[in-house]
Amino acid sequence: MTMLPLLIGILIVLVVLILLVPQAIKIVREYQRVMVFRLGRALGAKGPGLVLLIPFVDRVVWVDLRELYL
Repeated sequence: MTMLPLLIGILIVLVVLILLVPQAIKIVREYQRVMVFRLGRALGAKGPGLVLLIPFVDRVVWVDLRELYL
């Protein structure tokens, strides 16, 4: 009986981690950059590669560097 609250707590932590990890890790391709804004202030362009973010604090704007021809 004493293990049940511990297991429920561990389950809740795992569900929160599973929901937050995709928001915290972005993979930027070599022809893209991300502009990172933390609480509205620009941190700069990041990429290519793995970019780590703080969920609900950082906001990204994706920039495509490829040229488009008409």
